Amino acid sequence: MTQAQQTKGVVTTSVRTPADLAARLTAQGWRVGIVSGAPTKAEALAAIGKALDFPSYYGRNLDALTDCLRDLEAPTALIWVGWEPFAVSSASDWGKLVTVLSDRVAEEGTLFSALFCVGAPETDLPSL
Repeated sequence: MTQAQQTKGVVTTSVRTPADLAARLTAQGWRVGIVSGAPTKAEALAAIGKALDFPSYYGRNLDALTDCLRDLEAPTALIWVGWEPFAVSSASDWGKLVTVLSDRVAEEGTLFSALFCVGAPETDLPSL
C-alpha cells in the first residue's frame, strides 16, 4: 500500500490544483471525483453523487450519502473546489454535510478522503 493509500482524512486546504491532486491520487490507485461549486445542499448532494458515480437509486439526502459512501469498494477521494459559497450561505447544512464526510473518513475499511481546495485569495495589492 502506498503512503497516499495509508493516509486518510479531511484536508481543508491544498496548494495543488484539483487536476494535479486528481492525477496524483489516480496514479496511486484512488478513484477520484471532483465537485466544482454547488452552492446549496441540494446541488452539493447531487454533485457529489455525480462525481462519485453513485447508483441511480441514490436519494440525494444525507442518509443516502452516508449509505453510498459506505458502499465504496475502492480507495476514493472527493475533491471539492468552490465550496466556500455553500459554507458561508448555509453554515448549518454545510456543517451537517462535512460531518457525514468526516464520519466516513474515520470509518475502518475502504479508504475515503475529502479534499477542499482553496483558491488564492484576491487582494488589491499591486503585482511585483
